[in-house]
Amino acid sequence: MLVCGLCIAVTPSCIREHGVSVAETDPQNWDRSVRVICPVQDTLHSYDLDLLLRYLGALQALSLEIRVTAPDSTYCIDTLHIPASGTTDDDFHEGRWSYRTRARFSQTGDYLLDIKPLEPPLRNFTAVGIILR
Repeated sequence: MLVCGLCIAVTPSCIREHGVSVAETDPQNWDRSVRVICPVQDTLHSYDLDLLLRYLGALQALSLEIRVTAPDSTYCIDTLHIPASGTTDDDFHEGRWSYRTRARFSQTGDYLLDIKPLEPPLRNFTAVGIILR
């Protein structure tokens, strides 16, 4: 299974990525879990996982629950806290936050990440995803 541990910081986007998995959310009312599927073929490599959010306007502080289910149905549940952004415009933004560092997957196959807001409903979010690097 994955090594549990959170490191919340904005990460640079110039690092080589192994895969990006993104799912759309309801921009008017994100109030339920959204599933992102991360296929893993390498159990020897350590991965860093980043959370990706696409949103419109200013980002208010929020907390997300992330349930990671391995191919054998074992799971781990984490909470990720995202700080507010300093933007005040009405433009679309894409934010990226570190979710796990040096995670090693014990099995090959599809890992299911179910991501949901802990304070629903959230508005102005268009997509959520996971970046493996």
